[in-house]
Amino acid sequence: RALPSGAHSPAIAPFCGALAGALVSFLTQPMDVLNTRRQVGSAGLERTGSVWTSLQLIAKREGPSALFRGWRPRCVLYAVSAAFFFSVYSTVLERWPADW
Repeated sequence: RALPSGAHSPAIAPFCGALAGALVSFLTQPMDVLNTRRQVGSAGLERTGSVWTSLQLIAKREGPSALFRGWRPRCVLYAVSAAFFFSVYSTVLERWPADW
């Protein structure tokens, strides 16, 4: 059945949210790895100063794949939370009075 003009399927919001959450999580994973390692004082990273230098140091010592260590659970977490957020946000927008 066709939806009214401007309407979308209720499944679109959580799907788009999950996709966006997973993509953003994956793309920012190297920064998360660096942040975690700096917080725990891992292997002299706190003394490198530059973010770029620190990322290069990790890649040189452990290989480029080390920058994406732990990406699967992080992507799942962000996908689920973004799907929930987008669903709630979309529902509130649809049901909230336009003149409020």
